[in-house]
Amino acid sequence: MTLECPHYPSPRASQTVCSRTFSLSIRVRFRRWNDCQNVSPPKNAVGLRGMAADRQGSWRRPGAPLMVVATSATHAASRVADTQAWFEVTNESEPPRLVKTIGQPTTRRLPLQQAHATHALTAAVISGESRSTLAAAQAMSSRLSRCNHLLQPSDHVMTDLFIGLDAGSSVCKAAVFDRTGRMIAVRSERTPLARSETGRVEADPAVAWRAACRVIAEASAAAAGEGQIAGIGIAGAMVGAWVVGHDGNPVFPGMNWEDNRAQGLIDRMTAARPDLFSEIFKISGAAMQQGCTLPLTAALLEQEPAAMERARAVVSYKDWLRFKLTGELAADSSEAAVAPGDAVTQTRSDTLIELFGLTPHADLFPRVLPSAAIAGHVTAEAAAATGLPEGLPVATGSGDVIANVIGAGGLRPGAITGLLGTTCIMGLCTDRPVFEPLDVGVLFSLPERHWFRAMVNVAGTLNLDWAADLLCPDIAMQPDLFARLTAMAESQPVGAHGVVYLPYLSESGIIAPVNDAAARASFAGLSPIHGRESLIRSVFEGVVFSIADLCDLLSAPSDAPILLTGGGGRNAIWCAMIAEVTGRQVIVPEGSEFGAKGAAFLAATALGSFATVVEASAVAATGGQTYVPRGDDAVAWRAARSRYAEARDRMLDL
Repeated sequence: MTLECPHYPSPRASQTVCSRTFSLSIRVRFRRWNDCQNVSPPKNAVGLRGMAADRQGSWRRPGAPLMVVATSATHAASRVADTQAWFEVTNESEPPRLVKTIGQPTTRRLPLQQAHATHALTAAVISGESRSTLAAAQAMSSRLSRCNHLLQPSDHVMTDLFIGLDAGSSVCKAAVFDRTGRMIAVRSERTPLARSETGRVEADPAVAWRAACRVIAEASAAAAGEGQIAGIGIAGAMVGAWVVGHDGNPVFPGMNWEDNRAQGLIDRMTAARPDLFSEIFKISGAAMQQGCTLPLTAALLEQEPAAMERARAVVSYKDWLRFKLTGELAADSSEAAVAPGDAVTQTRSDTLIELFGLTPHADLFPRVLPSAAIAGHVTAEAAAATGLPEGLPVATGSGDVIANVIGAGGLRPGAITGLLGTTCIMGLCTDRPVFEPLDVGVLFSLPERHWFRAMVNVAGTLNLDWAADLLCPDIAMQPDLFARLTAMAESQPVGAHGVVYLPYLSESGIIAPVNDAAARASFAGLSPIHGRESLIRSVFEGVVFSIADLCDLLSAPSDAPILLTGGGGRNAIWCAMIAEVTGRQVIVPEGSEFGAKGAAFLAATALGSFATVVEASAVAATGGQTYVPRGDDAVAWRAARSRYAEARDRMLDL
């Protein structure tokens, strides 16, 4: 049961704070504890055991324990105070018993009478008069009437809104969602990476922070009047290394996951331990790339020892942004487990930290929190930079891959979620860690003891961006560029007149269908008859064939459709091609910004709007465009894929 009370302004409070009124709401939630075993309770909360309530609101003893939470929130101008009361029921004849109340009214600088009203109204649901869920609601209404000296009704109800910040490798986005998943506003800003001939791939931390501040401020302003911002969650490009100094400033530029400065170190380690990658895979379930956090940290300690003396912590991109928002250092399970870490326990691995010689420096890696936990609150400095209210709760968040799965509705065993963005990923959600096939792909950690067995071609839509710049400079700056590229591809037959393109366009190589850091993109089968239209068609097809390779490695049900997200999912010809080549339906969910939605829903879960992240992801799942394999040109598709496989095997020495 969820009980929502109207919001109330307080004349007395408004005189104390400013001329604006404040609003107060109470929410009561009854949840079965066994449905929430893997959900981290709010900070300082206590676990409870109680009894379940039936739909009529009477208390009974079904054998399943119960978690009961009452939440109240006051809003005064830009200040927010949250209070939670945790209580239990001991038997059918007793009312709910208050066990613990959690609140931070003083840190939010609210007048005492507001805090007192919040606690008084929260206490109503556990008053001695309450003998059932219904009675609790009645008692609350009664208590509201007794608080008229503090509160009087207002004429509207504010809706909780949640911001999702999605900081990708090259674009930072902020989007505002309500609890139904409706996107109310979105803003984005490019954050270009600096690439050197030596293989360093870096982001400017100052540029990244300013971009995050701007998109948060603009998206929040665009959502004004739609509701009250209740919290923010963050997703970001995974692994890499963002080194925070003891003074809170970055020690180096942010290192992207493509950065290869650790390759020399890895080569020496592999020479001494030929099975190094397999040893790591047995623990992490991931084919480690040189841009992962542990090898980068080890390389920095070796190459930049003086600078690393100033280091306080090594974190990922999203954790750097959260640190700037809250002043608190933390990581989440999804990052810790692929640092590389331990896929089974979904956290760091002491064994792998030792393997990279980092045991003496283990304190560089901050505490690990669940993705749907409150990791801190917006500081005064961050509030001034972003326009967010000081004290706003900030969820831990997750890596962008994980947030994308949540936001697309893919957090359910057996679901295939694909991301056709700058990177191309195909993965299967499971309720157990799956390590097969060995030594390829990545085993990501999802919330609440779920996993995402993913196969990755490091370059996705990046291939088409590159081809457009190289082959079509005359139209590269046109607003209808991608429509023109699509028209070029559609003008050519299946198989692109024999041209084959291998889409391995990354400095870091590939980690599926094999792990090969030396793999690179190439065209094959070229002759004087081929024009740029054929080459563009071959790029479209090459990406599709690589997706089919990735899907073949997943132990997915044969009838499972592909939930396709990312920029490539908005291209109808790519979606239709994927359906034809894989033989699976392709579903492009409604909406966009699934990574931001996943981040926002992690915040919503952390604040109690959802009982679990699984529930939140189910709400996020929506209908959309479905592409069904038609079987047209099946012979031509088989021949084209066979030519692709021959070129791939030659390149990868298979």
